[in-house]
Amino acid sequence: MYRPKGYNNNNYGDQQLWIKVDLREIRFYPSRDIIRKFQCRQIELLFKYTTHNIAINFIEGREVHEIRIPLDQITRFRIIQNKHIEFEFCKDFKRIYFVHYKNNQNSHIAHKSQQDPTSGCMKDATRLMLTPCDKVHPMTIFMFEIGIKKWAPRLIESENHKDEIQIHEDLIIEDSPSIASEYLMTCNFMDFTRDIRLPAEITFADLLNEVNRKLDCDINTFKYKINDEEMITVENDGDWNIAKMNLKEQKISCFDIYIVE
Repeated sequence: MYRPKGYNNNNYGDQQLWIKVDLREIRFYPSRDIIRKFQCRQIELLFKYTTHNIAINFIEGREVHEIRIPLDQITRFRIIQNKHIEFEFCKDFKRIYFVHYKNNQNSHIAHKSQQDPTSGCMKDATRLMLTPCDKVHPMTIFMFEIGIKKWAPRLIESENHKDEIQIHEDLIIEDSPSIASEYLMTCNFMDFTRDIRLPAEITFADLLNEVNRKLDCDINTFKYKINDEEMITVENDGDWNIAKMNLKEQKISCFDIYIVE
């Protein structure tokens, strides 16, 4: 979205790299309790690379209630049918509750809380089945899987699967000579359109800086689509890395982004 200058985009209480999956449902086992939402952006699953934990965020207005679980508390992880995300945990696994405010200048301060945002569903849970929102791109789920298994290789189910993951990682980070060295990005605002050329390996932060400098604006997120597919929101490095992967796979060097006030 287009925002006035000085807008703070640190939404999740700490400045770090993470990848996010919007959820529509969580099933708790063995109780079989269900938390279900009918709109996206109400529950989020995050994998935080720098602190090696997963977080489940429950967004209620401007408040974000977070359940933070270290990776070493996970005993099993898998993706089912390329859609559902399953975690199993050790007995009496450690978890910490936090609360902070979304889009607040003090959002970098997360306060510990005693309140369980699941209203007790987590109390005796040993396994979670999480279902992403329909709008979540399959590549986002794939990148989430890559991240978890890169930082917790003990969760890899077999050596063959490990080799498969490594192959996918090599495809992600390997620079192919056939891939364009720069992008022509068409920036679509409500009342004007501008083209900008950017290096293909530009980071998300540098991309925003270039757009804001060249177009005299202050954006912190945008949407894009490829080949008339669904709009995909880019809000952080994880989202942008997925976008670049899509561009590389389809050998696309020109694409549109959309900024809405």
